[in-house]
This record gives sequence, C-alpha cells and structure tokens, in this order.
Amino acid sequence: MAELYWGTVVSSVYFTLVVLLLIFLAHQVYVSGKSHSKMSFLKALLNKKNIYGEILLHLYDTSTDIGVLVQWAILAKREAEDENFDVKTLDMRALFWTSLSFLILYRIISAVVGYYSAKSDERDFSGWDIFLGLIDMYVIKAVLFAIKQDAEEPTAKQRMIQLMESIFESLPQIVLQSVFIVRSQNDPVLSTESSWLIGLSLLGSLWSISSKYIYADKYGVIEAAEEAKFSLKKPCINGLYMLRVVWRFSLVAVRFLVCSLVWTALGGVIMCLFVPSSFALWLALSSIEIYKIQGASTSNQKADNVILSVIAFSLIALVSPPSYKSRLFAIGHIVETL
Repeated sequence: MAELYWGTVVSSVYFTLVVLLLIFLAHQVYVSGKSHSKMSFLKALLNKKNIYGEILLHLYDTSTDIGVLVQWAILAKREAEDENFDVKTLDMRALFWTSLSFLILYRIISAVVGYYSAKSDERDFSGWDIFLGLIDMYVIKAVLFAIKQDAEEPTAKQRMIQLMESIFESLPQIVLQSVFIVRSQNDPVLSTESSWLIGLSLLGSLWSISSKYIYADKYGVIEAAEEAKFSLKKPCINGLYMLRVVWRFSLVAVRFLVCSLVWTALGGVIMCLFVPSSFALWLALSSIEIYKIQGASTSNQKADNVILSVIAFSLIALVSPPSYKSRLFAIGHIVETL
C-alpha cells in the first residue's frame, strides 16, 4: 500500500516545521537578549542542551505518533470502503479513534495547564496559552520562557507538560501500537510497510517516558548514582548512573510489553480491569505515604494540595513505579510484578 507512506511524510514535515519554528524563536530570544554579545548562537544553543534535548525528544515522539495515526486513518478508510480489504484480528476504526482520543486528551490537559498559568502569572502568560495547549505549542512557549530566564535545566512547567504527554499520550500509544505490530505480522504488506514507522514511534515513546522517570529517580537513589559525571577519562560516565538508566528503561519496556501481550492474548477487557486496579493500589499507598509526610490538616487549601498530590503520584506510579525510599511503594511494586 503506497499510500501508507503518507504517514512518514506527515511525520517528517511536522517534525521539521516545528523544529524550524523552535530554532527561529530561540534565535529571536538570543538576538533580543544580552547573551548574543558574549557568545555565538550555536554556543548559546549548546549551553541549553538539556532544555533543547528534552523538547526535541518530545517533538520526535509526538510527530511519529501523528504519522502512525495517519497510517491507521488510511487503513480504516480502506477497510470501510473496500470489501476485499480486511486487517485480520484488528478493528482499524476502533484503533484509530482510540489513538486519536488520547492525543486530544493530552492536548486538553495541556490547555488546562495553560489556562491556570494565564491566571497565576499574567505578566508572562496570556489567555492564548489555552489555544497553544490545544495545538501542542504551549510546551514551546514554556521552553522559550526557560531560555529567557537563562535557565540551564527545563523548568517545572516544561517538565509537567512533558510528563502529562508521557502519561496520557505516549503510554496509550505504546500499548495500541504494540498490539498492532503483534496482530499485523501475518499481513505481508502491513508487517513491512508500516511496522518500521511504528517501531520508531515505540522507541520514541519508551525513551520519552523513561527520561522523565530517570530524572525523578535521582531524588530516590544514593548520591553516587545521581549524576552522569561525563569525563574524557575511563570510565567516561558514572557506572551507577548508567545502571539506574538501564534499569528504568528496562522496567518501562517490560511493563508495556507485558500489557501489550496480555491485551493481544486476552483482549482489551482484561486491561480495563488491570488499569483501575493498579491505580486504586497506588492511590491507597500514596495516600498513606503522603499523609505520613504532611500529617493531618484542618486547612482546606492544604487538604486540596494533598489530594492533588495523591492523584498525581498515583498517575505517575500507574505508568512506572517511582524510585522512592518507602517500604509501602516497594510492596506495591512487588504486588504489581506478581
């Protein structure tokens, strides 16, 4: 099916255009700031490599997801119009609309973040942030805000948006795309023409999710494993840091591999039982742990913050158990593994 290549075209064009937009806006910030008199634009980019690295990974993940969605739309359309065409063991319309729903959900959440940002800081954020969230451009503004503030690491706002993307977009896409790959292997056309783009998308989603947890893990490990500590001398990188990076990536990959195989073998119903059960488990454990830390409070505002913290932590744990010094979380991780 030659038309499946439209997915690759759309993915490449989207990524290229957004990256060019990011470079243009970053250059505008560079020219209008004080740094251009001290260093070249390229050096200014390299100095913010941690910020740009994370946003490029985000854009790569999003663009490949959109490309896969275009391929599924083509397959769903042909399946509906051509009686002789049928993707065995897969309902392409259901797959397409489910995937699209999660992409829209993440953008709605991004718009909500933009709305509250506009209310909390009118000097730097406006009502347009809601619109930017809906088209997934609010994260670009968060990046530019960090650059203007001369930050060397992504701001909490940028990390929060990208974490929401990992939970509400990357997570569902991994499961859906894994199911598609497994069930389409008997189709010679789909297994060769669409699998490689889905493979790139899966790799991007896995690394996108893992990178968020790798960053958060440093607050729950020993000091010797917190930083990479790059060096020209052997070993070129901290071995303990690499160990926790490999562990986290492996944990995320295995978790979604198991979920995908369960869905493929037993159907989506079992996942509808597992996800709420897992969320309820982490909701209970995080409630106890956060209550132990913050204690009882009669303040309504503090109580609201505790509830939000519990829900946020439970969602994070639903994707991959966090590295945290808690026996309760260790028990929860063991229960889920079993």
